Amino acid sequence: MDASTRRSRQGRIFGLAAMVALVAMLLPAAAGVALGHTYNATLQCSSSPSVPTLVVALSNYDASYTNSVTITIDGVLDTADSKASFLSTYNLTKVLSPATDPHTAIVAIVAGDNSTYSHTYNLSVPPCQKRSPTLPTTPNPTGPSAIGAVLNDSATVTGGYNPTGSVTFKLYGPADPTCANGAILTQIVTLSSGSASTSPGFTTTAVGTYEWTAHYGGDTNNNTADSGCGAEAVVINPNAPSVTTTLVPATSPVALGASAYDTATIVGGYNPTGTISYGVYSNSTCTTLVANLTPTPTPTANALVAGVAPNSKSYTFTSAGTYYFQAAYSGDGNNTGPVSSACTSEIIVVNPRTPSVTTTLVPATSPVALGASAYDTATIVGGYNPTGTISYGLYSDPACSVLVANLTPTPNALVAGAAPNSIGYTFTSAGTFYFQAAYSGDTNNTGPVSSGCQSEIIVVNKKTPSIATQTSSTTGLIGVPMTVGDTATFYGAYNPTGSVSFTLYGPNSCTTPAGLSGSAGILNGSAIFSSASLPSVTWTPLAIGTYYWIASYAGDVDNTGFTTSCGDAHEQIVVSPVDPTLPTTPNPAGASAIGSVLNDTATVTGGYHPTGWITFSLYGPNNMTCTGTPIYTQTVGMTGISAATSPGAVVTAIGTYYWIASYSGDTNNYPAYSGCGAEAVVITTTSTPTPVPTSSGSQILQGATGTPPTTSGTGSNGSSNDSMPLFALLICFAFGGLGLLAVQTQRRSMRV
Repeated sequence: MDASTRRSRQGRIFGLAAMVALVAMLLPAAAGVALGHTYNATLQCSSSPSVPTLVVALSNYDASYTNSVTITIDGVLDTADSKASFLSTYNLTKVLSPATDPHTAIVAIVAGDNSTYSHTYNLSVPPCQKRSPTLPTTPNPTGPSAIGAVLNDSATVTGGYNPTGSVTFKLYGPADPTCANGAILTQIVTLSSGSASTSPGFTTTAVGTYEWTAHYGGDTNNNTADSGCGAEAVVINPNAPSVTTTLVPATSPVALGASAYDTATIVGGYNPTGTISYGVYSNSTCTTLVANLTPTPTPTANALVAGVAPNSKSYTFTSAGTYYFQAAYSGDGNNTGPVSSACTSEIIVVNPRTPSVTTTLVPATSPVALGASAYDTATIVGGYNPTGTISYGLYSDPACSVLVANLTPTPNALVAGAAPNSIGYTFTSAGTFYFQAAYSGDTNNTGPVSSGCQSEIIVVNKKTPSIATQTSSTTGLIGVPMTVGDTATFYGAYNPTGSVSFTLYGPNSCTTPAGLSGSAGILNGSAIFSSASLPSVTWTPLAIGTYYWIASYAGDVDNTGFTTSCGDAHEQIVVSPVDPTLPTTPNPAGASAIGSVLNDTATVTGGYHPTGWITFSLYGPNNMTCTGTPIYTQTVGMTGISAATSPGAVVTAIGTYYWIASYSGDTNNYPAYSGCGAEAVVITTTSTPTPVPTSSGSQILQGATGTPPTTSGTGSNGSSNDSMPLFALLICFAFGGLGLLAVQTQRRSMRV
């Protein structure tokens, strides 16, 4: 056999072996047959009755081998029916329980003649019979409630298998214990996770017992379920309202003759009907009735309308005492009663009237001359039908404790509430006199009560002088000490004695003293006050504005006192801001080179706590009049009394530059300025250029005029391209190329 033939035969052998192996692999997948084995396993509901039944049938296995079958039911190994070894056949018919539950079974078969012929059945069956769940329910609210409560119910299907469907809720009542009169609420609610609840429920409008029933309609896996008619009784009781009351007017105490009435509100009731009654009592237990204030006729006038109680009758108090108002609600079918307001919740104290005594002197003018006469009249104001007596007196002191004369008439009884006039009195000495009247009072009017002692004052034969005042200074500067004073001169006085008080107020009002006051004795009809008489000698104004003198004289036996008015002529001192100077210092102060940074410093001198800003302006080069637009300007807030520019101005042209500083001024300081020529700064090319500041805010001058000498090139931002100076050329000739290189290196390194 040649090699080609051998290779062909080997290929056919290998192909046949592969087919045999393929057939061997495919045979176990054939339904119920493998190498002559017959196998089958089922789990299903059988009929009559429907129960879950596991059937396993195995046959045609090789008995010379160890064949096994393992059965697991509902996750638990069935040791009784599992066989670690069987011969050629195995049969099992097994009923699983309970029939109302789902079941699973795993049947694992291993053929001993070839372990690759193993078969595993994963079987399951739903419940073969419906469950019979219960339907426990819970009403809400569960206990007794008042009318107006919202009733709801909830139910849970218990003991079922994945219950679906709905629950029908019915509410019966009130007073329907057998649930036979038709439901007042029916609501069908779909189950959610086995439960259902009514919503929004039923709002009760009557008392009684309400009954819930619930019916579950069942589904494929569950039978119907019901709750009983008496399982969910909910009791609705009448509401227990209260009575709140408000007196009109609500103030207490009140005076005799005042009137009041009562109002009532039924709180916490349910659509209250019925009637309201009112009473006013003289004791705190409301047992001694003073007056029945129930509106009439009853029962119509005192009936509630739409839940609102009518007001009581009004009562006018004709005697003093303490009174108690009370309201009582009758109740009705839905509201318990009778119920009353608290007896002590509405108390009115009726006090006797407290009259006052007003008096009028005849004549009413004052002062009067010596020898003049006057008498007093009195009126009882605010009394309640006053009776009793009136008395009069004339006194020499403002407390009415030193009696000059008893002016009470005879008789002195009030007639129809009117008091008689006093006896007349003739003044025989100068002075101040005080009339006073006193009313005795009676049962309904408190007393005694008197007129004010100082309500009727007569000054006898006193002079009323006129006064002329004059301030010693009319102007001043803030912060500058000054000697000030005031003079008061009497005209038409009678030998005035005593002293005059002087007080300086301001600025701009007479409400705040300015820290300067004192008194001066009267001499020859004048009083002269000066700060020089005080330890401080001078007065320093601390704010600008107008200050005002006020002079006051208390008077004496023969002359009346006075107080001058705020803003009187010749009594004003006008304090103005100070006028500071503004000395400045440039930096640098002497001649400098192109590229120098120019700055300026200014100090407000001679000011009063100056604040504000200083504006610096730089002109040039050679702008000696400081006209036109400055080449640099900066406004700087003051630190202390000074301000300085920063970072300053970088100059790029020779010439003379001029600084001008301007202070803004403030409330206490006028503006100040420095002159154009006060700060001249000369820029030349003879010094080493100053590097350009690199800090934030540096300002480099642009547009400066003038042509720097021996300057060429197109340098930017202040850079220098100066030509080589003559002495550098000589060095180059003297030292050759090395010197030239050094000078060129120096030139390139020069930058402003």
